Amino acid sequence: MKNEKVNSKGCGCAIAILVIFVFLVIVIWIFGSDSDESSVSIDFSKIETSLDQSFKSSDQYWLYDSCDLKYDEESNDLTITLALNSSISPDAVIPYAKYAISTINYEAQRQDTNLKDYSESDGYYGGLFDAVDAFLIVAPSSAQTDDDYYIYESIPKGSNREVELQ
Repeated sequence: MKNEKVNSKGCGCAIAILVIFVFLVIVIWIFGSDSDESSVSIDFSKIETSLDQSFKSSDQYWLYDSCDLKYDEESNDLTITLALNSSISPDAVIPYAKYAISTINYEAQRQDTNLKDYSESDGYYGGLFDAVDAFLIVAPSSAQTDDDYYIYESIPKGSNREVELQ
């Protein structure tokens, strides 16, 4: 009779441990999947270097001076800054911005093959821009304040908002 009580107590502990284990697995699955989606695992310094080289080796974008990419993993925000030669006509700025967006997405795809392609004809910036909130600044190298910027706008993730002069 004593043996039966010990066995039933042992069975109750095993069930309790199993219930706790299942609960923990569910909690980790729920909260773990959210944290994976809140940021991207991309080396933006490599993308910045590639973007800079791409602009500098292009005959079409000869008024390019420099770029800067800043990614805040905590807020999942990407700030893209392009500095252009001060002699550029404002009408010529949009192609520089679109080239930067397409090149950044292309370079991100090289690191994460699950990201979708950029499509200018569809007005789609690509999979990276579905995953991050971007802020785009395009300005002459001589800019002193935001009033001097050509483009100063946010592109919320997934919005594919058309880039416009300010």
